[in-house]
Amino acid sequence: MLKIKRITMKHLISVAVACGSICMFAACDSQTSQQPVLSTSPVKEEPAKPKAPTYPEELVSRGAAIHKAALAQTEDARLDVWGIGFPSVQACIWIPEDQWKDLSIEDREAFITYLKAQVPAIRSNPDRYTGIPEDAPAYKRIRDNIANMKDGAFIIFTMVQDDGRWIQSGTVAESK
Repeated sequence: MLKIKRITMKHLISVAVACGSICMFAACDSQTSQQPVLSTSPVKEEPAKPKAPTYPEELVSRGAAIHKAALAQTEDARLDVWGIGFPSVQACIWIPEDQWKDLSIEDREAFITYLKAQVPAIRSNPDRYTGIPEDAPAYKRIRDNIANMKDGAFIIFTMVQDDGRWIQSGTVAESK
C-alpha cells in the first residue's frame, strides 16, 4: 500500500478538477490521516402532518340527523366517494332532490359540515370505498387517491326517482 506523506493544495485542486466535481478539501501539514468529524446533532424527523380540521359537533350532529333522514327515504343516500380515479377525489352523498329543497340554509350548511367531517374516517379506511377488487390493476392508485383525499373535499348530488329507481339529478354543493 502506498503511503502519502504530504498532500499539497495544488495536488488536491488537480484531483478535484480531474474528477469534474466540486470538492472541498482542507490542506494538512501532518503526515497522519484523520477521520472526518461526524455531526453529533440528531437526525431531523419528518415534519408532523397537520391535524385534520375540527368541526362544531352541533353542526356535525345536525348534519348526521339529516343524512339519517335521507337514508330512511332511500338507502341510495349513502356516504361514498366521487372521482376515485383522480387525485381530486371527494367525499359525497346523494340526497333526494325534494329533501334538499326543503332544507333551510342552516340545515344545508350542517349537512355540508357533516360531510366534510367524514373525510378523515374515509381516508383512514380507503379499502371500504375503492369499489374494485384488490387484484385489479388500478386498485393501488385508487386506494392511494382515497387515502390522500384533501381535508374538506366534498360533493353533494341530488337524485330523483325514475321508474322506481333513484337516479342522479344534479350537483348542489361542492368544495372548491
